[in-house]
Amino acid sequence: MNSKTCFHPFGGTKQPCYLVKYMSACTGKKVVDNMTMRWSGFDSVNDPREYTLQCWDEPSSEEYPEPYGQYWRKLKDKRLLAQFFSHDFKEDVDKYEKSIKNVLMWAHYGDGQEGVCIVYKTEQIKKCCFENFKYSTWGPLEYQCGGAFFNNNAFMIPQEVQQQKNKIDALAKFIFKSTSQFFFFRKVDDWKDENEYRFLVFSENEVTKDYKDINIAYDCIEAIVLGDKNKDIGWWVANLNGTGIKLKKIKYDTNKNIFRILDINEENQNNKINYYNRWRMPLKLRNIRDD
Repeated sequence: MNSKTCFHPFGGTKQPCYLVKYMSACTGKKVVDNMTMRWSGFDSVNDPREYTLQCWDEPSSEEYPEPYGQYWRKLKDKRLLAQFFSHDFKEDVDKYEKSIKNVLMWAHYGDGQEGVCIVYKTEQIKKCCFENFKYSTWGPLEYQCGGAFFNNNAFMIPQEVQQQKNKIDALAKFIFKSTSQFFFFRKVDDWKDENEYRFLVFSENEVTKDYKDINIAYDCIEAIVLGDKNKDIGWWVANLNGTGIKLKKIKYDTNKNIFRILDINEENQNNKINYYNRWRMPLKLRNIRDD
């Protein structure tokens, strides 16, 4: 196996140029302050019907003395990490407008439109995988109707894998086989509105927490989109100045019942023009408007 392993379970050669992630304003500020990407432990996924790693019946203690079984339970939960995005496949894959207009995502993950949506560059996320992890895979999820194949959603680690001397490498190779990866990129269609695009990596070092923070560069982020109810525009303008990251805002048009995307600099400029024009009005008209 190559020193760097990657595989597209369902995406093939087709992939979006940009991936988006909705989050609270507080979490978004931490991303900008620290310039890190947080990889979550895969056992912390919020759908109990997703596949999790389990061991076959542990061998007898005479043949494989303790702490053999405990080691595997610890290993399987502390190595596999994931990062979850939303994506949008369109004829023009360079665009991401549709992905950042998801009403349900703004309501839930975007903290009721008070949060933010970060637009990441797919190629830079892949580069991050190659630089920080030996094993990585990515691709869009496949959504299936019904849950027949989820009746037993324990992804079993066979004994022949558990018996390998280099247990870490053996587990990684087992997980990242093409036939194995398939199970980690399936969900029931209850979640299909998320349009999830998933990165799965394997840490060679034990992850002592249920997440691992990886440093990223500014060019990993294309844009940050503020929710309609985000009230801290000044912080974002000040902290993104000079980074090359675009700053935008989503506005809900109640008349047309649609989201519009505004460039923050353009919006601020319009506000200045409106303020200037207001004070050019005759005094009598200004008083009427003030009333």
